[in-house]
Amino acid sequence: MATPTSFVSIEWIKPLWKKLESIWRKQRADLMALGNVFGDPRELARYYVQPNCQHHNPADHDEDDGPRSYVVSPIFATINRFLEKPTPERDGRNQLFILADAGMGKTSLFLMLKLSQLLDFWPKEYDCLLLKLGPDTLDRLNAHGNQAETVLLLDALDEDPRARGRIADRLLEILEASRHFRHVLLSCRTQFFPETGLDPFGRPGRVAVGAYTCPMLFLSLFDDRQVREYLERRFPDPWHHGLTRRRDRRFLKAEKLLGSMRSLQFRPLLLAYIEDLLEAEQRTWTASAIYETLVRSWLRREVRKMRRQNLPEIPTEEELWAACRRVAVYLQTLGQRTLPESALEALIRRLPEVRQLQHLDFGGRTLLNRNSDRDYRFTHYSLQEFLVVHALRKGQLAGDLARLPEETRRNRPRATAQMLEFFREGGVTGKDFGEFLSCLDCAEICRLGLPVFRDRCRDGWEGPEMVPLPAGEFSMGKGNGRHRVRLARPFALGRYPVTFEEFDRYCRATGKTLPADEGWGRGRRPVIFVDWNGAVDYCRWLSG
Repeated sequence: MATPTSFVSIEWIKPLWKKLESIWRKQRADLMALGNVFGDPRELARYYVQPNCQHHNPADHDEDDGPRSYVVSPIFATINRFLEKPTPERDGRNQLFILADAGMGKTSLFLMLKLSQLLDFWPKEYDCLLLKLGPDTLDRLNAHGNQAETVLLLDALDEDPRARGRIADRLLEILEASRHFRHVLLSCRTQFFPETGLDPFGRPGRVAVGAYTCPMLFLSLFDDRQVREYLERRFPDPWHHGLTRRRDRRFLKAEKLLGSMRSLQFRPLLLAYIEDLLEAEQRTWTASAIYETLVRSWLRREVRKMRRQNLPEIPTEEELWAACRRVAVYLQTLGQRTLPESALEALIRRLPEVRQLQHLDFGGRTLLNRNSDRDYRFTHYSLQEFLVVHALRKGQLAGDLARLPEETRRNRPRATAQMLEFFREGGVTGKDFGEFLSCLDCAEICRLGLPVFRDRCRDGWEGPEMVPLPAGEFSMGKGNGRHRVRLARPFALGRYPVTFEEFDRYCRATGKTLPADEGWGRGRRPVIFVDWNGAVDYCRWLSG
């Protein structure tokens, strides 16, 4: 093979997988160590489909102003241009952010880049260091030699324990510690990326973080072509396709199933478990329904495997679900992703039913697996998040928390943006909202200013986006006017000013006179000429 002249290319995916298979036995230990943290490299390389990227968040929509025009390009070509460009200035231009929602392929992208380097598919003079962000990251960066010729990949800022409650400060620490590397790519969930300044020159795809101005990209949802490409790899044509033009039956069934899922069909995480979804008979799909189907499908397989092993005690599907749920609650309360074997043994003494996890088979497509240190972890963090929200929805979370070890019960499970999305799907009432705030630690959600829910009225109208404010104390004001404020109970605050559209709806529903706009305009403009009593009446009506 000729010496590569570029860092990454779509043309390498097929030969990369073939080479990976051929050297698997020779470099099994190194590749397995990589897979313990980032997923099975063989499975990924075999079915990987290159995503696109864009400068604007694909979740942003403004229906009134019409669709936003996005510039979308293949991610490999974009990253290759970034890596090939020399960056003598260490002011953030060599540090690229990759943002996307859960399950969009950030970690898979980084693993493919690392495999490209590991299997000699990019220039030999450059090294590549792939790390999951954690407590020891800065020490590992400082200890790494030849930083100037190393491409650094830092995955999952949103999962970094050192970023909890101080994500902006942590980000600056990382940028400062990594600025001498040739190039740096950092991934983070979109919702947890800290508020930053705009590029002073107004350029798209640039963001100011402290003294650094860095490029930034969002991973795009898959389009129809990419979904079809993935299905063709997962369900290749039968040998007689050239004669009969008949597709694999699973391909046709998967294509029909995905067609009913709207935007969910375009998420890579969903496609990775398409074979499990084919076994389901769900008619309408939400993210929560998909995750529940995946978990139940996996648990049924595990129960069947245990029966074939003739174990003295065979748990039911519900017992296995409860064991996984309690581990998820325990990990989320600790703010961790992995559960060491010694910690599981201690947890079993407190929760004997969790012992069933010791009999699980951790090969193949499992939703709970173990790494080389024998630590337990969910294959995707969003599974852990889903199980906690499912417990809250089913009224099981409070009981699970009460049974945790005493030192753990002092904390509440950390709420995340993905958990809010799971929670909102089932419809949210004021009572639900209060329960969410009281059972979970929403401090990080509040700091990020994320909307927690919208109320859906009988006519289908979704009310204003609300931001949670938990009970507690905070410091308010500046200088001599700074003072402590105490909130006796949690409540929600509208994220944006009340609009004429929203207030007019209230007036029509209650027979009130519409407020004048004096030429200001109505629609989505902030409402004016509303007195105190009118504002109180509106809030009372909205709360009801």
